[in-house]
Amino acid sequence: MEVKNCNITDAPTLQNHYQIGDWVYERGTTGILSPAMYIVSMLKDTLYLEIDPEQGDPFEVDLEDIEPIPLTKEWLQEQDIYGKRIVNDQYGTIDTVPGVIKKWDLNDWVDIHKYKDRFIAKFHRTDDEYLHVVYLRYVHELQHFYRMFGIDKEVKP
Repeated sequence: MEVKNCNITDAPTLQNHYQIGDWVYERGTTGILSPAMYIVSMLKDTLYLEIDPEQGDPFEVDLEDIEPIPLTKEWLQEQDIYGKRIVNDQYGTIDTVPGVIKKWDLNDWVDIHKYKDRFIAKFHRTDDEYLHVVYLRYVHELQHFYRMFGIDKEVKP
């Protein structure tokens, strides 16, 4: 289903939805952002974050103090993701991005590129027509996209 000519100027901003394993920042009481940390446990309004599993106990952080990590073209290029394809072929998976695809049919592929003020990830079938589009602004949204399509690729900010 495609929506055309839909100009909603007062669309509400959706709250970020986090999952265990997502990379985020904590905004401290001074307003300074922490180093990137990943979520190891969640309760209703509390997240438990770690920088490194060997660091000791996780940090307990209120949900309201969490900041998403913005996606940038430079970060995607550093990760060797921007403008690349992941293709599933008859010999297994062609990795132009390191990772393993588990759920795709033969010759399906994904690409990620800039689109207006955000990034777009497209899932394509063999005939080049895209079947699924996800708009991305934050690192955790890219992680959710990978999980949705069974792409086993580690994301590290």
